[in-house]
Amino acid sequence: MAAWEVTNGLVDDLAALNGTLTDLKADVTAAEDAIANGANADPSGLGLNLVDYGETVTFTSYDDVTVFESETDTTISNFGTAGIDRLFFGEGYTFVEMGEDETTADALGDVAILEIFADQTTTGVDLYVENFAFAGNGSTPSDMTKVTLTGVDLDALSFNIEAGILSASEDLIA
Repeated sequence: MAAWEVTNGLVDDLAALNGTLTDLKADVTAAEDAIANGANADPSGLGLNLVDYGETVTFTSYDDVTVFESETDTTISNFGTAGIDRLFFGEGYTFVEMGEDETTADALGDVAILEIFADQTTTGVDLYVENFAFAGNGSTPSDMTKVTLTGVDLDALSFNIEAGILSASEDLIA
């Protein structure tokens, strides 16, 4: 009898988790619609092209957006070459331009805040995103996620600290 009650309890728990999962999937769909749907769609949205984040990302001729994933190094091509492109990091990050002589081997930034360190290269911009607030100060390279933006200059980037969004547009690149 006790085993039956435990089994029934597990079935109830699984049913509740399944309901939660269904609700979360609906929330993800609503968030994607809010990003991708145009102003006249139902429901209306921002009209942005949502690009999947991965090891390589290619932006399109539309206004693109992708969501940063911590601990997944990536290379993004065509960032800002057409339209206004955005890379969403989320709240809590600051944007720091690295000096010419600075490297990620140096003690960088503030140990108490999350930072994105930007380094101009000959082919674009490398972003080193802290996975932990202290990562810029003597931790291992695995404590930062590297995002390579090809074909863009540091001067063409704009970071909105309140929204946690890095953007570039063709107007700034040209």
